[in-house]
Amino acid sequence: MKKALASLVVLMVMPAWGLAQEKSQPLYFEGLAFFEVQFLPNFQQEISPLLALAGGVGGEALSSKGPGFGVDYAKGNPVQENRLSANGYFGFPTTSKHKIQPFVTGGVTQFWVGSWASSVPSARGFNAGGGFNFWAMKHGDIRLELRVTHGGQAVITAAPNTVVSIRIGMAFK
Repeated sequence: MKKALASLVVLMVMPAWGLAQEKSQPLYFEGLAFFEVQFLPNFQQEISPLLALAGGVGGEALSSKGPGFGVDYAKGNPVQENRLSANGYFGFPTTSKHKIQPFVTGGVTQFWVGSWASSVPSARGFNAGGGFNFWAMKHGDIRLELRVTHGGQAVITAAPNTVVSIRIGMAFK
């Protein structure tokens, strides 16, 4: 399982390494830190939907022309679910005069509860989202993102879980 996930990450990063060879598309890297408010519409189908909080970190390799690749990790409440996502990314190119950059993202997500080596089974899923980077500083931005993640299993219903998240964070070069 770990080897398959590592292989997937390497295969997805390889195209980004190729972008670094082209002079017309310089590659740059960003680190991410974020908090998210999660809406869990099918957490327990007997009761009303649940709101939860999560936090996470990640990194991205991006081209100034738009395409890129990112990996992020988030840990959420109330069930201490972990999510590791590998995503494609497209940031719509802007000029130095424009401080707002829209983007879209999507990819695969691995879910697990507890530690990676715990006996709780893990599950795969997918995610898609979009948002805006607000370039407030030369080496950093404020990021606002809406992301929908589907997969994993709701702890009580054992059904696939959908998480709708609003992420607020900081990206830095």
